[in-house]
Amino acid sequence: MVATLDRQRLYADHTLNVLYPTDERVDIRAVLAVLNSTLVNWHFRKKHIDINIKGVYLTAVPLPGTLAAIASGDPVSSDLAVLADRLLRLRFDLTEVRSSEEAARLQREADATDRRIDRLVYDLYGLTDDEIALVEESTPSA
Repeated sequence: MVATLDRQRLYADHTLNVLYPTDERVDIRAVLAVLNSTLVNWHFRKKHIDINIKGVYLTAVPLPGTLAAIASGDPVSSDLAVLADRLLRLRFDLTEVRSSEEAARLQREADATDRRIDRLVYDLYGLTDDEIALVEESTPSA
């Protein structure tokens, strides 16, 4: 799954799912980080064989407790939002680079940010070290 944030409210065609928060306390950037995490993508690969992500699949993502934590304004939500912003900026910067050295540096930063998000998401879901190892071992490297 690839999720992004559309601040311009551009038109989405039928191949995209558009999510709108119904609780203004929920930071959509934190939800974005959770949806793009290794854990949620692992969940999708285990649960669904279809490469197209349907809206019904999104509603089945086990987020209720996570969303409650995100909505509570706890530090994890804030950290996820900051990291999601950083990752969005890095991904955009990668489309603008002129040198392979700069691209490699930005990619390393993006990968490190992804790993930090994954750690926070694992903590948010309360995964044990063994569960984390299971997810990471069965996740193909990018």
